[in-house]
This record gives sequence, C-alpha cells and structure tokens, in this order.
Amino acid sequence: LMINAIFIYNEKKIFIQCNLEDKMRSICEKFAVKADIKVDSKIYLYNNKSLSINPELNKTFREQIDSNDIGDKVITVLDHPDKEYTVKLHYEGTIKEVKLNQDESYGSLFALIGNYFSLKAKGFYTLCNEI
Repeated sequence: LMINAIFIYNEKKIFIQCNLEDKMRSICEKFAVKADIKVDSKIYLYNNKSLSINPELNKTFREQIDSNDIGDKVITVLDHPDKEYTVKLHYEGTIKEVKLNQDESYGSLFALIGNYFSLKAKGFYTLCNEI
C-alpha cells in the first residue's frame, strides 16, 4: 500500500512515494536526493515530533508515526544548526550560498567555490566573518 510522504522544506513540497514498512532513513534519503541536501544535516518532524533516521535503529515509518491511517503524511524539514553552516560566496558581483557540514574539510569548500564560479585555481584567498 503506497502513501505519499510530503516533505516541506524551505516552503517547497516534495512528494516521496513509500509505504509504512519502509525504513525512515531510506525515505529521508530519497527526499534528500530530490532536494539536493545532505540527509543527516536536517531535522525531520511529524506532528511536531522528531523522527529518527539513525541507521542503527533501523526504524520503519509505521513505528514512528503512531498511526495506521493510510492518508498522506506531512513531514516538516528543518536545518540542523549544530550540523550545518552557510557560507556566502561573493565573486565579481555574483553571490552564491553554500551549505556545509560542520565536519567538512576546507578542500571540499574550495572545490565547491571552483564549481560554482567555473574557476580553476590552486588556491583562494578568503575573508572570514563569523556572525
């Protein structure tokens, strides 16, 4: 029996077809691919209750929603401030925002900068301003 998990993130709705026996992590991973985000950098809420996507717990959707009704399920997705930060890139009048995980290396940031602005450089000068 297929249902829709409707993820609401940044005021957009993303529909993921699933069933109640699917693992919550796998449903959220499908959402993350469609939303182009990292699955572990978000908080997932259903009825204002946090859902677990911990792979060790291996919980199914049914185990976490306390419901057997077959209607669509709305999941609110929030940024996890302890796991992600935003870097604003300014280059020749263009501004891009990049979200990075706390444990990500500077090398991956430089690769992203190069990709965003089609630059091939061995290094970048940066100005850092923490807010």
